[in-house]
Amino acid sequence: MENHKKFQGKYDCAFNLCSNLLCAKLKSRGISSETENITLIQSVLNSPDIVEYLVNNDFDESHLKPLLLNAIETTRKQLFPDLAKKRFISVDKIYSEIPSVSFSETNTVSSNERNPTQLSTKSKEYLNKISSLFKKKHQILHLSKESLEIVERNIDTVSRFFPLGNIPDISLINVNQPLSGDEIINIYKSVLCGIERKYPVNFLKYEAFKRCAILIQFLVHEVLNIKKDDILGSVTKEVIRQNKLQNVLRLFNYSAKRVCINAFPSLLPAWRKNKINSGHWGYKPNRVKAVKWLVEKKMNIHPQTVGKFIVSKKDFIENGFSYLFTNHYNSVSKALLEAYPWIEPWQTTITKKEFWTDENAHRAIKWMVKKLGWEIDDLPMHFYLGNLNRKTFSRFGLAGLFEKKYSCNIYYVLSATWPGRFRPWEFANIDPKFWKSHKNRIEFAKWTVEKLKIDIDKPTRYIEFQLFEQKFQKYKFYPAVKKQFADDLSRIISPLKTFYREKEKASQLSRKWDLLIKNEKENTLLTNFLLNGLFMGIVKSISTHRIETFTRMKKRHL
Repeated sequence: MENHKKFQGKYDCAFNLCSNLLCAKLKSRGISSETENITLIQSVLNSPDIVEYLVNNDFDESHLKPLLLNAIETTRKQLFPDLAKKRFISVDKIYSEIPSVSFSETNTVSSNERNPTQLSTKSKEYLNKISSLFKKKHQILHLSKESLEIVERNIDTVSRFFPLGNIPDISLINVNQPLSGDEIINIYKSVLCGIERKYPVNFLKYEAFKRCAILIQFLVHEVLNIKKDDILGSVTKEVIRQNKLQNVLRLFNYSAKRVCINAFPSLLPAWRKNKINSGHWGYKPNRVKAVKWLVEKKMNIHPQTVGKFIVSKKDFIENGFSYLFTNHYNSVSKALLEAYPWIEPWQTTITKKEFWTDENAHRAIKWMVKKLGWEIDDLPMHFYLGNLNRKTFSRFGLAGLFEKKYSCNIYYVLSATWPGRFRPWEFANIDPKFWKSHKNRIEFAKWTVEKLKIDIDKPTRYIEFQLFEQKFQKYKFYPAVKKQFADDLSRIISPLKTFYREKEKASQLSRKWDLLIKNEKENTLLTNFLLNGLFMGIVKSISTHRIETFTRMKKRHL
């Protein structure tokens, strides 16, 4: 008890010294200091250096004074950035903010500038409503243009919150008992407008959280006029201070987020509270909201780029979603697909080999090409230019598919996805052994004719090989083809001509055999009986043998 009394004595001495120093500083800035700024003094004395000094040392003004001056300046900058600036402090001080004008300057001011009627009609009418609050009248003299703007702005602020001019006397409100919402708001409006210089003593020592909630709700809805979804992003420490709610901010240890959640509890997600309803996660929108919060707010991933980042099971557990993950998903992919149904499974996590069925693989490749904005027929060109390679698949989460299912072979990938649309020579060099196969030469010739749109029945000329060169020199096979056929397009397509001639001969021969077989089959039973009589069975057996012989000969020749 004795130590407490001793400390209280040192604290009282420090309080008086701080009050004197603060009054002197305010006067030096041209601000009235008739009323003690208890809030600021308490903030100064709560500084770590001051507390440490009072605990460990006896009161000594010479030692404590420098510490207090430093603490006053630090507190002013950190907690009250608007302190000592020329503002609308009270109704009586509407005119005191006007810069003083020396006698010599007043001689140069025109009569119009000295005339109070320069105020707008709206401002003059409002001043008449609240004229009873002024202790001094007819002070609008020697006004510069800038001063008039200040007065107009301040009058507009007061009229916004007290449009009828019925400004309450908050000195009659007993803050040490329960207050109504209107009383709390009237106190705040009076301070915000500058009608009162500060809040009543002990304003936040009774029903503190309730009063803070009402103040912030009024700030959000009436002063700032912002939507609920924008509260946490818009109501910052600076905004709270600028709107004269430093005391509220101080109560919540300078956390703007805690200030907002106290006023709007619904801003705190259900999963951040101590208890959560047992059926909360059974409702799909609640799960989706939680997953989106984790991805977009906690991990700072934009929804459109979810597929470019790996979200792991660990991320769910470390952010308090272990129950949600284990009981409702047990798979990162399932969680993300429920929250973002437009993304593909291979965008959400590392896809297992078992996932890559032919159907899923083809869908993934088509999706990638569509995302790239490429035409299917231009894929060989992109391969030649180096745009289509392993990195392309990796960028879209398909590296595993490319490596494990298709053995890093571009041709295998595309031919499986679009069967018959591409040829192997479009994506690789041609081995010299390739040309030894008659079938390969014919296939290459067919492809060439189709791509160049040439008539193989017309004589080929050197100019046509130049077309071939323009069309195909971007492919890797071009040097080998040029060397193999010596710039002669006819040598490329000649196997095809031979193939077509032989095919036509075979077709004619096939038709001949078909006719023989048809004629043999058309000899009906009645015809055979009439023509052959009792020998019909023998003739029929011979006819069947002929049909079989014709069929075998057709197959042999074709």
